[in-house]
Amino acid sequence: AIGQQVGVAIEKARLYNQAEQRMRELDALYQADEKLLTHLELSQVLQALVDVAVDLLQADKASLLVWDEAHQRLVLGASRGFSADVLDEFNFASGEGLIGHVAITGKTAIVEDTLEEPRVLRWIVEQEGVRSLMHVPIRIGEQIFGVFNVNYCQPRAFGRDEQRLFLALTQRASLAIENAQLYSQAQIVATVE
Repeated sequence: AIGQQVGVAIEKARLYNQAEQRMRELDALYQADEKLLTHLELSQVLQALVDVAVDLLQADKASLLVWDEAHQRLVLGASRGFSADVLDEFNFASGEGLIGHVAITGKTAIVEDTLEEPRVLRWIVEQEGVRSLMHVPIRIGEQIFGVFNVNYCQPRAFGRDEQRLFLALTQRASLAIENAQLYSQAQIVATVE
């Protein structure tokens, strides 16, 4: 009977911790919504997104790569934590490296140790000291708008909670980006009229 009571107590504690974790996540996402949805200019939304990602996911670096007008290359939309030298070279052909692969397939890529993943762009991870990363596609409707990533300088395992939080943030980013695009189109129409 005592063993059963201990088991129940442990399970209650686990559920309580899980509920607290969910509440913290919801609060963090609510704050992210506030930061993302207060901006109307696309460039500001993209920068807010990488800033929120670094703070929320405790990442060392983050970037958002978007398609150029010809939809052939991924170019820098916003970043935080990367050196200027590397940012000058942030320009990738469709399908190039793991970033390009995510942009084409629309599938999330998680790398727990870059030394063991041959598809990472070696010159970036070595120069920046990146050892773990997550690349997530950002979708607007049926289209892939770009690739959002968080990077860490230590190898790490990404738990379900982190993955869920990153995906939730990405979904909010899609909405904020779409709003910014609609605002931009409305401004163009207003100017023409």
